[in-house]
Order: sequence, then C-alpha cells, then structure tokens
Amino acid sequence: IRDVTFEQLRGIEVGTEAWGTARIPELAEVFELLAPTSLVLNVEVKNGPVLYQGIEDAVIAAHHASGMAERLVYSSFNPLPLVALREREPSVSIAPLYEEALVDPWAYSLHMGASAAHPYYLTLGLPGMIEGFAAAGVAVRAWTVNAEADMRALIVAGIDTIITDDPAAAI
Repeated sequence: IRDVTFEQLRGIEVGTEAWGTARIPELAEVFELLAPTSLVLNVEVKNGPVLYQGIEDAVIAAHHASGMAERLVYSSFNPLPLVALREREPSVSIAPLYEEALVDPWAYSLHMGASAAHPYYLTLGLPGMIEGFAAAGVAVRAWTVNAEADMRALIVAGIDTIITDDPAAAI
C-alpha cells in the first residue's frame, strides 16, 4: 500500500458477495457518514513498520472537522502515533492495541494517557487481567471476538466493549 497513491487505492473495489462492493473512503467521508448517528467509532491508526510522515496532523485535522469528535477513539499497535495524537490534541481518546500478553497492561495504557485498552481477547483469560483493568479504571475493549460463546463469557467477566467482525452476533 505504501507504494500507491490514495487515488489508486480508491479505484480498487472491496467488499464481499454478501455485502456488495464498495470503494475505500477517505477518513472524512467515514466521519460524515457516521456523524448523524450515535455510534462511537474506533479509528485504527496504521503507522508502522512503514512510517507515514504527517499522519497524526492529518488525523487531528479530520478529527476537528468530524462533527463527532467526542465519539472517536484512536487505536494503534504502535503507541507512538497515539502519544503524538494526544500531544497535538489532549482531548482525543486513545487506546493501545496489543496482541501478546503484557505485564500490567492497564499501567501501560495509563502511562500514555489512555483511558482504555484494546487487547486481543485471549490475553484476558490470564489471571487478574480483567480485574486489574477494572481496579485501574481502564476500560477494556477486546478484539476480535466473533464466537458468541466468547462474547458471552467476556460480558459476564465484565469487559466494557467487544470489537467484532460479526455485529449481528454481538447484538
């Protein structure tokens, strides 16, 4: 992707047979679509291992123009763009994404100014994880939970949000 322009990407049809085809939208177009709703949107910032110079400034500009700034959450596997977003706009909501188990992940989140974390859901099965987040006041939004049994177990365990590829199953 790093070697093509946005216009070239925009020309690619994406989608599935079930949902139909679509074009890749600009971030501002996504915000425009969702602004009239009450939905909260997680925006994953992809900046690494290939670094995109100026991405944080572009995201903040779109954030300010969004009409839904209070309903936007920015996440990334790379903590550096999250910290950079907070430096540019202290009110943005950020949440680190991670896949492997971390020692005290709530402390990791709080250290960068995040009030939430987006762990891979299987890491939450380790002893004390969900309780540690709760004690630290850090919201847990687990990804990518697609099996209904896993969704139910996580809800019972007390997580705050499920990130899924199957919203119908989550309802």
